[in-house]
Amino acid sequence: METPNGPLLSLGLPVVPVREKRPLVAWAEWVDGGQKPEERERVFKYAAANGADLAIVCGHYVDERGYFFAIDCDLPYRDVLTRLRGDKRIITYLEKTPRGGLHIYYFSRRPVPSVKLKDVPVELKGRGALIIVSPSRGYEPLNSNRPKVVDDGLQLFIEFAEALGYDVHDYLAEESGETETDTGILGEWLRAIVEHLKRRNLLVGKGPNYYYVLCPFHEEKHPSFAINHQRYYGIDYHSGKVYKLLDLAKALGLELVAEVGEEDSRVTKEKRRTILSLVIPSGPVVLEAIGVPNGLGEYDPRLLVYGPDGFAVVENYRIGGDVITARPPRSYPYKPYVVESLEAKTRLEIIDLVHREVERFIDAEPEEKATFTAFIILSYVQECFDALPYLYLVGDNESGKSHLLNLMGELCYRPLAGVSHTAADLYSYLEDDGLPLTILEDEFQGSEKDSEKMKIYKSGYKKGARVARVVTYEGGRRVDYFNSYGLKMMAAERLVENKGFMQRCIVVEMMEGIPEKDHYDAEDYSRFARLRSELLKWRMRVLAGHESLPKLEPDWLRGRDRELYLPLLTVLHGSPIYHTLETFLRGRAEERRREREGSLEAAICRAVATLLSDGSGEIDFAELWIEIKNEVGGVEETDKNGVVRSMYSDTHGHISKRDVSAILKSKLGMARRETIRNGLHRVIYMPDWPKLLRAFKKYGVHTSITSFTSMLQSPTTENPAKTA
Repeated sequence: METPNGPLLSLGLPVVPVREKRPLVAWAEWVDGGQKPEERERVFKYAAANGADLAIVCGHYVDERGYFFAIDCDLPYRDVLTRLRGDKRIITYLEKTPRGGLHIYYFSRRPVPSVKLKDVPVELKGRGALIIVSPSRGYEPLNSNRPKVVDDGLQLFIEFAEALGYDVHDYLAEESGETETDTGILGEWLRAIVEHLKRRNLLVGKGPNYYYVLCPFHEEKHPSFAINHQRYYGIDYHSGKVYKLLDLAKALGLELVAEVGEEDSRVTKEKRRTILSLVIPSGPVVLEAIGVPNGLGEYDPRLLVYGPDGFAVVENYRIGGDVITARPPRSYPYKPYVVESLEAKTRLEIIDLVHREVERFIDAEPEEKATFTAFIILSYVQECFDALPYLYLVGDNESGKSHLLNLMGELCYRPLAGVSHTAADLYSYLEDDGLPLTILEDEFQGSEKDSEKMKIYKSGYKKGARVARVVTYEGGRRVDYFNSYGLKMMAAERLVENKGFMQRCIVVEMMEGIPEKDHYDAEDYSRFARLRSELLKWRMRVLAGHESLPKLEPDWLRGRDRELYLPLLTVLHGSPIYHTLETFLRGRAEERRREREGSLEAAICRAVATLLSDGSGEIDFAELWIEIKNEVGGVEETDKNGVVRSMYSDTHGHISKRDVSAILKSKLGMARRETIRNGLHRVIYMPDWPKLLRAFKKYGVHTSITSFTSMLQSPTTENPAKTA
């Protein structure tokens, strides 16, 4: 079917049949997804058969020209054109309406909202709007121009309306309700909102009148929200809603203060901070955001306060001129804590309750159940440790790993739980500065391919760790830093191929079993809520210093094993399942030690120790190669020229001379130099004794260390690596 004869219809824009300005088909999906050729053809056939008019979907992204939009002017078109004679903004495609008004058509490089204001005869037809076009009845082209491409449709609309005598800024500000408030505090509020959006990586640019924002309420790749920084209001391009700053802040989970004093009606300014968790050193006092059920089936934000006088639930907490409030529950991705009793249980009582839930829902070995229990408890006191382990669950489908993660999501401290998190999800969640948060991720396999995401996971086991992220926006680029420290638990069908990351994990292989209960019901969720509140109160008592964690220093824990295992042992110490966990982790540590001592690095260490035991202070690589071959039972391999470049060992596979050289330099800290001896070219390696002795200790090389130590301590012995 041929396209009806209309200048705009030939552009391939989504078309909707209308009668008396009412659409006759569902069309919302065409705003973002566009319209397929067969859908357009059906629309044209329907309109022709039923005598319907044709309207174009505005706000749709077309191509490099940008977003199609229109200005609908309900004034006599001749008067408008006379008043704007010579104005280059009007040099675009124009149509006359049946009532003698004017439609002005453009493309905008920025997304465009729809704006319709009371008593203003100029309307912006942007996202989510329809506009009837020629050849519909009574709509006539006034020229043959193509729609002009402009930078910002919203700004053009405002300028166009002002040229006709309407201050759209004032109308928008009046609609938002901000005109009655002192502009001094509005500036403070605006700065708070802008900083919040920056931390969430949503602020993408600033124009003469607007901040342009990735909409915080919808998934959008392009700016679809604008905040006027001159008149203090925001516009949601999706809904056309105009926000005053207080309502916008509330929708973002950011509370601002606007209190009226008793002596006058002026708005007073107070510095307000909205928190999830906060420790105030003076006192000390610990604050946690909780929810209080209301009559609408939702939760009102409250603070649970723990101080010298015990627990209390309050709306806000004041410190001098500062007001601290709780983040609204709708602004975080987990169920709010609900506290019914202000009495607190002890750590050992809580361990027993958590372990009962693990026993009830998880079919695993006793030591694995103890480990899961420890991770849940540990999530509430992450700040008390310098490093944290990760839990990596691996297994086939139906092995119970997802079921366990669901239980973790119900009981762990403030978790972000989901499937295959993106880096953007994690960065948004980690914006709460200084607060360790729990990340639970299912379907983790393949995550090693996401370098941004792995930066968070690889760094986040160390207290104080922060990751940098480069954010690009219209004004340039900036680097933001996010706190990445926190407990992380993941489940996958296989292990990821990232050695550095896996060294931070305690891996548990899940097997299909028959737990006591394999589903959750309302009674379970109610019990989980009570247990979570007990865990939260225990956390607050620990952070306030009113309950101490045990001090442990097991003699079998060293290095990375200490970092990984000590936090888990600490939180379970004194409980009936402590020794089960200790036996399990001690076996893991011994297994890791055997792996280190059986590694190629350890074999090279032993060969180096043998050659240095004569006190020569240097190693000839040719002699070392022979010693390594004897150590690993290697068989030399030659290339096509008969030159030996590698050996093969049943234990270590193919070992090249390049591999050995790399280990000598990177793992043992030895320096390479070349020399001529007896007319032959030789490669010599010189030890850096402090580094070499640490390597000996790490890889379990105990023979002859005494003589090396005395050599290191001798005042006449120089470091050969530095003199070479």
